[in-house]
Amino acid sequence: MRPLHTLLVLAISLSLATERARIDAGQKKNEEAAADDTPKGLPYTEGTVWALTFVRTKPGMTNDYIRNLSGLYRKIAEEMKKEGLIISYKILMGSAANKDDWDIMTMLEYKNMAALDGLDDKVQAIVTKALGTEEKVKEANVKRNEIRDILGEKIVREVILK
Repeated sequence: MRPLHTLLVLAISLSLATERARIDAGQKKNEEAAADDTPKGLPYTEGTVWALTFVRTKPGMTNDYIRNLSGLYRKIAEEMKKEGLIISYKILMGSAANKDDWDIMTMLEYKNMAALDGLDDKVQAIVTKALGTEEKVKEANVKRNEIRDILGEKIVREVILK
């Protein structure tokens, strides 16, 4: 009876060991599959950074504001581009959806967030150079405020999907 008992214990042990190995292999396979299904890193690449300004022109002043942009704004933006402070600039115009909505959006494109560091002093120098004196800069700001309101500003980053 002893040999039969030993043989039975051995058979059961082998059976359990085989089953355990099969279960472990299945779990490992499932874990590997789950790991492959899990996204690695961000699903996008960071792109350029845009500074958006939302403007509502006062009634009947849209063309006057566009003329202002085509003069001084363009001159400053082109100089910023020439100095490598911005990559590009755009102006979008559309109908306001309601009385609190913008009708003109200006957009400045920067290489990255770091490009915004120390930018104010550099732009102020360009603006002062374009207008001559600090007093003329103030006068130009007052004049623009007569034909438009700034509703808000936003910094956004473009994302390129992977």
